[in-house]
Amino acid sequence: MRLLKYFSLSILILLVVFAAIAWRFVSGHFPDRDEQYRARMEYLPMPPSASEDYADAAWRWPLSTFYNPFLEQGPYLLTYPVAREKPVAAVLILPGGGYFFRSEKYEGIEIADWLNAQGIAGFVLNYRLKLHPAPLDDTQLAMRYLREHAQRYNIDPQRIGIMGFSAGGHLAAAASTLYQQGQPASLQPLLRHSTRPDFSVLAYAVTSLTDSAHAGIRGNLLGENPDPELINLLSAERHVTSDTPPAFVWTAKTDSIVPFQNSVIYSQALEAAGVPVETHIYPEGRHGSALAEKEEYARTWPAQWLSWLKKMDIHPID
Repeated sequence: MRLLKYFSLSILILLVVFAAIAWRFVSGHFPDRDEQYRARMEYLPMPPSASEDYADAAWRWPLSTFYNPFLEQGPYLLTYPVAREKPVAAVLILPGGGYFFRSEKYEGIEIADWLNAQGIAGFVLNYRLKLHPAPLDDTQLAMRYLREHAQRYNIDPQRIGIMGFSAGGHLAAAASTLYQQGQPASLQPLLRHSTRPDFSVLAYAVTSLTDSAHAGIRGNLLGENPDPELINLLSAERHVTSDTPPAFVWTAKTDSIVPFQNSVIYSQALEAAGVPVETHIYPEGRHGSALAEKEEYARTWPAQWLSWLKKMDIHPID
């Protein structure tokens, strides 16, 4: 009887600990969907033929029960424009989450708020958690949408960059290497604009899907037993050209989730192609640190990036 009592108590403690961990995860990654949040939502236009793909992926039970209540239908932007006399630079923000969820708060909203404080407009993309090409399609659509509505958001259509974290960094690298040119004669206004970012920021990003260490991300994006040609297509370092956007790349050597070599190989490919790139491999740091305010070394990346923007004549330091 006493043994059963201790066993029940142990189970109760484990449940409490699990609940506390789950709540910390949810509260950190998923924001409150209040009126202020919804006022910033801007759904991207989707063709009728793609309407069935609006919703996030229906993960197998019980994961569908856990994740989907925290994810809105997509794709949509959370808009953070800046009121200035002249058009400003803008950043399309891609939160990470392994193509399994989106770290919308840490790697999205908090980033947009910080950008606004620097006089830069921010737009958080809630891309669909579907198999390829849905996330990339949404990213390219968002780039076109921002350029089409540049005057509305008071942004310079020639200074729209992309910033991705972890799996969002993979998506940013893919958007930087697999972009589509605009079609000036198109009858569809959005298609007249290029999807090429003017610059990119890759934070502890996955850049290559060839590494077996990324089997989870690869499976979430490409499904089971993916075609080797798709793996090659979505390994960004293999598609860098002299026209690839300039990049600011950072990560930490002690990242236990995404090996720092991902950042190195992409940076090396950019350098080989003659594309401007600034790379910071910090000696220590954890994965998912976003603004890295609590990191000893990586906390310097925001200031270093602002200096890079000034050097690239993209955005002056106020």
